[in-house]
Amino acid sequence: MASERSGGAGPDPRRVHDLDTFARELGLLLARASTGSRSPQVTLADLTRRIGLPRATIHNYITGNTLAPADVLDQIVVALSAPPEEQREWSEAWFRVSAYRQAERRQRLTRREVSPGQANKSVTDLFHERLKRTASRTMDICAISAQNLDLVHQIELIAPDHEERIAEALERPGGSGSNTTLALARLNIRTAIVGAIADDRYGRLLLADLTAAGVDTSLLITVVDPGSTGHTLVFTDGDGRRLIYVLAGVNELMSREFSKQNMSANLIRLVHQARILHLSSFTGAAERELQEKLVGSIDSDTILSFNPGALYARLGADRLSQILTRTNVLFIYEQQLDELLSKSSAGVGDRAATVSDKMARLYDWRNRRGSNEPMAVAVKRPVDLVRGRAQDYLAIGYGRTSLEHFAGPDTGTRRYYILDSTGAGDALAAGFLLGLLKYSTPHECANLAFVMALSASSGLGARVALPHGNELAERWRLHLPDVTAPAWLINDEERPCVL
Repeated sequence: MASERSGGAGPDPRRVHDLDTFARELGLLLARASTGSRSPQVTLADLTRRIGLPRATIHNYITGNTLAPADVLDQIVVALSAPPEEQREWSEAWFRVSAYRQAERRQRLTRREVSPGQANKSVTDLFHERLKRTASRTMDICAISAQNLDLVHQIELIAPDHEERIAEALERPGGSGSNTTLALARLNIRTAIVGAIADDRYGRLLLADLTAAGVDTSLLITVVDPGSTGHTLVFTDGDGRRLIYVLAGVNELMSREFSKQNMSANLIRLVHQARILHLSSFTGAAERELQEKLVGSIDSDTILSFNPGALYARLGADRLSQILTRTNVLFIYEQQLDELLSKSSAGVGDRAATVSDKMARLYDWRNRRGSNEPMAVAVKRPVDLVRGRAQDYLAIGYGRTSLEHFAGPDTGTRRYYILDSTGAGDALAAGFLLGLLKYSTPHECANLAFVMALSASSGLGARVALPHGNELAERWRLHLPDVTAPAWLINDEERPCVL
């Protein structure tokens, strides 16, 4: 086999990347078997009899008119006398071709013609139109998220080779998407959460907290198998820095449990009832693949919101392509955006690049993959906030195939005190999405994101300081005293607070 491959005359499944190369190499495999270079000789007629499928079907598989099912390909390469090592390579080749074809289909679906009327509208206007068309749906936001109880340690300094005494950890409910849905539920937005917990104390605490806030937990499934509810060790200091270590627990069983408990159809129904689908990261590949399948099932009016976090960002944009090319609102820290781009075909950019430069690279990367979905990118820089550069804390870009508009909140240069930055990004996402649901302007959406992030940062844990009901108007005046609040927020303040 080595001599065949080095000369390029024999079949080599490692060269396969698409259906054309697949057919070429499979044809070489058949030619090798039928000419007797490997014994016994096998012809197409012999192959038809051995596999038990019509000759025309086998011919379509060999010539690349149709991609053979994985199990049929296994039978074909065995019948054509491929040795065990080569059989594994053919199996890997099949998965590459399958992934390539799925990417092609996604590009055809994503690259829709943009009418002149749509092209002249802002990204925010397009979002508002979608939300108006989906106003009759039963759920505003459905989030698919890991469920974690945060064990929070507040310390003086996060630094290498640093040692200090710590107190007992504070137990605080968490999980990125859950934090966002709970923050919105407290503000009377209809929310649902999808995830997995164990039947243990941590799981019951998480369930009780979400239920008390009014989040729909009908698809927060309990895993019966041995295993614990996910939890994290969180270390946070007064400069906005934090370290998070995750013990995933039954979060990595979520995808399996939906199939095992025959809940997949219920999950699809719930996702299709939502006006906004919000995704955050998992540690397991099966959960990410489930998210990708759900993204592929939503209609064009559903807004897709994505908070990849550090776990997904380190995979790089290419591996997240199915989600990113459909994403309408992306929430990401600047260092995560750097990693997302550098570990992808976008490549490592200029070290001195501005945030807008990085956003532009992301839009260009999406455009090269055929996406013209309208997208807002909210980039967070938490350390700038406590250094007195609040105007640089949050930058938001808008565009379709390129970066069209760049904005941020209306903040000054005052220094803001951060007690704990855990969950600030999740609250920020809640503020921005709240603005979209209220048909707010881009600046109002940015300001709401800023106010919610500051609110979350004023307490220990992701949720303890989140506002309820009409408290949001008070938080706006506290954090943005010189900025006029949206009319709907002032009107909401006059209504009774529902806790």
